[in-house]
Amino acid sequence: PEPKPYTRVSWLALGAVALLAALYAAYFIAYMVTSHNAFLTHAEDLGTMDQAIWNILHGPLMHQTVCNIVSDTNCYSINGISRFAIHFEPILFPVSLSYIFWPDPRTLLVLQTLVVASGAFPAFWLARLRLRSDIAAVAIALLYLLYPAQQQAVTFDFHAVTFTAALLMFTLYFMYTRRTVWMFVFAILAMACKEEIPVIVAVYGLWSVIFQQRWRSGLALTGLGVAWVGIYLLVTHFASPTGHSLLTSRYNGVFSLLLHPVQLIQQHILEPQHLQYLKLLLSPAAYLPLLAPWVFILALPTLALNLLSSDPQQYSGLFQY
Repeated sequence: PEPKPYTRVSWLALGAVALLAALYAAYFIAYMVTSHNAFLTHAEDLGTMDQAIWNILHGPLMHQTVCNIVSDTNCYSINGISRFAIHFEPILFPVSLSYIFWPDPRTLLVLQTLVVASGAFPAFWLARLRLRSDIAAVAIALLYLLYPAQQQAVTFDFHAVTFTAALLMFTLYFMYTRRTVWMFVFAILAMACKEEIPVIVAVYGLWSVIFQQRWRSGLALTGLGVAWVGIYLLVTHFASPTGHSLLTSRYNGVFSLLLHPVQLIQQHILEPQHLQYLKLLLSPAAYLPLLAPWVFILALPTLALNLLSSDPQQYSGLFQY
């Protein structure tokens, strides 16, 4: 992008974004801590995450025993299961260091809110360079903070994947501004949050090759994403008693529909609940993402994962999804 020098208005705009992010963080930290103190958080998933993170420091490593025997696929044994048998979230290792200072589930709620709030800055920086307007960039940062689906994720306990609201925004910003080292730093942090994120990062790399002609860094990013998927499959194979993620059952019906694309589209995209999910995602931004399909395509891996799942929660527009 063309550089855009900082003027007095620019610094005021950046200050406004910092204030908005601080207000966002203060509000949601107070909301979540108060909810936890009032027993309004949940054994699933806050208790599950708290137990797995505690066990990183105290052992057995990443072990969890909390599960709902009625509906959960992760209730494999009364002795519990490794977290790696369900999700691949190595970001939890550095997160566990926070338990050295404050070993409490509220630590996770505070940390999650602060990370997500930080995403307002790359949203502002990206919009400033693309729209060439400091004021418009503040509006885009505010849209990021007010986006309902993102707030739903922040207020539904703690999940590592919620970090990626900000981490992928940083990755995109540094990719756009061609700061390769920082792009890889945030790409790695994002991939460490959940197993489908490496697929998104791989698409980022291909996008960079096609639209930026950055062959080396783009292909390296794609290769890193593919390699990370391989590591995930290997770790899950040894961590899971079934040899694969205990959540794969959510997609059993999809494999039989792959040979019938029309039926697949009818059941997983054009069905009313799935259409409502897409509406919930797009309407807060006035459907503007559809006007830039070459950027919107970056969201397809996660959209496909949610739309093709047999779990209605994933296409509800709620929870961490």
